[in-house]
Amino acid sequence: MSKSKYKKEYCQDLIVHMSKGGNYTSFADKINVPIRRLEVWEHRHEEFQKAKLEAFKRRKDFFEQKYIDIALGIDPNSKKANPHMLTFIMKNINEWTDKLEKKVEQQGRIEFSISYDEIDDNSQIKEIDYEEIKDDQDQ
Repeated sequence: MSKSKYKKEYCQDLIVHMSKGGNYTSFADKINVPIRRLEVWEHRHEEFQKAKLEAFKRRKDFFEQKYIDIALGIDPNSKKANPHMLTFIMKNINEWTDKLEKKVEQQGRIEFSISYDEIDDNSQIKEIDYEEIKDDQDQ
């Protein structure tokens, strides 16, 4: 059995890397391990799992602050910024969406989504015909 490449300092290294906008895959590349190795470390080392959660939070904060600085013209590179790319990044990191959608599940059996199109002008949800929604067991 080969010796693990895991080092406790990778926890802090991951947080620093992602707090500068790096991602999980690029961190694996940086320390020269496959991404699957990081996933194994998450399960074997609680401190690494906690570091990953903190790193993702800090990465989100990094891009959020960048987005705000560019939007307000604070960032000296704001004129060079691509607003479409920034929006794409923010949608992916923060799970932003262009439409209102709510997924509903009842006792693990009935599942449906309500999108903005199904909400009328008075912000009331239109009637949904539950008879049209099939349980997995009925199919």
